[in-house]
Amino acid sequence: MATVDSLMQKFGVSAAACDSKVTEVHLQEISQNHCSKWRDLPTPLGLSKMAVNDLEYKPGGEGGKRKAFLETWQQQMGGDATYRALITALLNVQSRDDAESVCKLLQGAPAHPAPQTQATNGAGCTAAGKCQRLGVVNAVS
Repeated sequence: MATVDSLMQKFGVSAAACDSKVTEVHLQEISQNHCSKWRDLPTPLGLSKMAVNDLEYKPGGEGGKRKAFLETWQQQMGGDATYRALITALLNVQSRDDAESVCKLLQGAPAHPAPQTQATNGAGCTAAGKCQRLGVVNAVS
């Protein structure tokens, strides 16, 4: 049986890349192409089955439901929503092809991923209404 470490070695993925939080870009890619057994993932990812049941009644196709599920996972788990956690969960539900696809997304990723940043307007404010001054993020009222 494959392990996360064996897949990392097979695809040349660094531990730092594997232990980093799943990016928004990869979340979109994974939800569209690499998560066929998403309904089996709540328990291995530390979520309740209700996370899936609630999504069944939302409009949209499978890709949209998978993306909503993964976004819910990311919101609830915060910094623990890592590639390693997702790959481990995929392996636990016997979805090796999907786990390998996630590893392929990380091929060639730097050993020390750059910190995630948010795009800002000219005043240093994000679309979410947060402004960054002197390294401190302040909510705009």
